[in-house]
Amino acid sequence: MKRFVALMKLTLLISCALWSAQSYSQREISIEASLTIEPTYLEESLVKGREVVNQMVKSGVFSPEPQERFDYLNFHFPEKETRVLGYQLVYFNYEYADKYIGCCINPGAAVVLRLPSNEDDAYLQSVTTAISQEAITFICQGKYKR
Repeated sequence: MKRFVALMKLTLLISCALWSAQSYSQREISIEASLTIEPTYLEESLVKGREVVNQMVKSGVFSPEPQERFDYLNFHFPEKETRVLGYQLVYFNYEYADKYIGCCINPGAAVVLRLPSNEDDAYLQSVTTAISQEAITFICQGKYKR
């Protein structure tokens, strides 16, 4: 009987390990996941920015190299229309560090989304902002295009 119980425990342990490895390897690699905080490690995203870019390159959404790169940021502009959280993606960016120098790197990711024109005014009126009216007009008229 002890041998049977030990064998069942071992089987259960191996099953849990395989299930855990499978669920980790099959996790969703998406822009939304890169913006979501991992509940166990509150300082990390569910998915790293580089993983998202690799997946989007495979899907034909991003080119392999960022179109813009400065201040530790990689900016990827979609090559075809892409929706994130229901809105059109303007760009995706994440911070990178070829060599860690000891400060100022945030491994997070960010997006800029385009609101439909009929939502621009209502959205901007509902949000208190310190952005100047000229900047708001600039953004809402779609002048920030690649």
